[in-house]
Amino acid sequence: MAFDLPDISELLESPRESLGVELKQWIDPSTKEGKAKIAKGCIALRNNNGGILIVGVRNDGLPDSANTPDDIPKMFHEDVIQAIIAKHSSDPFEVSITHRKHRQNDYVIISVPSGVKTPVVCKSGIELENSTPILKSETVYVRTISSNNTVSSSEPRLRDWDTLVSICFDNREADIGAFIRRHLSGISADEFCEGVWKNVLQPATLAPEDMSTEFLSQGFNRYSHHGNGDSKIGTREASLVIVCEEYEPPDLSRELLWRLGAAAPRHTGWPPWVGLMHVNSEESNANVIEEGWETSFGSNGNCYNFWRIGPGACFYQLRGLEDDFRKFNAVPKPEAYIDFLLQISRTAEILSTSLSFAQTMGFPTDRSTLAIAMRWRNLEGRELASWVEPGRDLYRRVSASQNEITTTITLPADTAPQSLTPYVEKLVNPLFNLFKGTKIDTNVIEPIVLQTIRTRV
Repeated sequence: MAFDLPDISELLESPRESLGVELKQWIDPSTKEGKAKIAKGCIALRNNNGGILIVGVRNDGLPDSANTPDDIPKMFHEDVIQAIIAKHSSDPFEVSITHRKHRQNDYVIISVPSGVKTPVVCKSGIELENSTPILKSETVYVRTISSNNTVSSSEPRLRDWDTLVSICFDNREADIGAFIRRHLSGISADEFCEGVWKNVLQPATLAPEDMSTEFLSQGFNRYSHHGNGDSKIGTREASLVIVCEEYEPPDLSRELLWRLGAAAPRHTGWPPWVGLMHVNSEESNANVIEEGWETSFGSNGNCYNFWRIGPGACFYQLRGLEDDFRKFNAVPKPEAYIDFLLQISRTAEILSTSLSFAQTMGFPTDRSTLAIAMRWRNLEGRELASWVEPGRDLYRRVSASQNEITTTITLPADTAPQSLTPYVEKLVNPLFNLFKGTKIDTNVIEPIVLQTIRTRV
């Protein structure tokens, strides 16, 4: 299901390594060095719950055009790469290979799927002719951040084991969740969540929800200072407040913002709070204003992307709806529609990123709560549709008579990303209800959520 419109081109425009993205110069998969780099990178990405390995990028982020091979499809054929994975991975997994051109430069994208449930081990090593090991057998490889903020694939350090084990448990938890849903099919998602958490969240959850709604309003006020652009453009806002009475969040330093961006899952080419890893670059216009970091960017003087991160683990972002931008050729008529598939997918991405933020900031996830509020504006007169995947379109055209709506949830910080469906439902179905009572069923929402969570770019 291809519904990520900005796709990989956004990343190829300015390649940066993160926990989910590894960059390599052109390598030859038929050599020992090439096999070792591919095996190590793919095993590490698998243990990171998926990601992509981009071949054709130099260490400085520029295209490695001088070393582009003549026959890329043959050299990086799926059978060649899959054979390397099968030989060296303790738990073979299927990868996909894509050959892309961007600004006249060639790249190979090796996509590693999510879903790891047991740490993947390198079962077969590789040595050079002088017996120097370049890939160790019986060794676990992970994506890790060193003390100088360099991301690499290497053997795990002490703190990396906690992350790896958490990823495996989260994926197993998703299987348990699917088992429960099959056997409790007569109970709605809302009823199930209320029953499970009623003795945990209690009435005190109202305070965090109020906090996220308040920061949603504060964030929009700050956005207004940067210019709203065309008032007809639809917008989607989200705020996150991480709540834990026994934990003091770290100060908002440049290093922390970089780590938040490096550790965040990239489910699309234009993720929430985009640009966190670039705050140290000259191109970034992120600044400290009123004790928080914020930035805005858009086109033709109109600001349709804005985020703010305030003290106390408070996050806000606003983005123009994709339905209103002609750069996406599939848009039938700007300012006339809202695509329900995109809203489900983007909401799932926001929740997944929020879980990552809580973990990266060091919150005790078993005792922390994420208060999340979302608001959609300029809805009146729009039709609910699916122009991204026309085959999903509704059987009748319905339009909204209300101009905006705000929804809220509280999300336990130790929730597995694969178990986000009921929380996404609670956020988006009140939006869909504005369109003459439309309700999107769980069996439609869940595959979209899972596909979003499993996608790494």
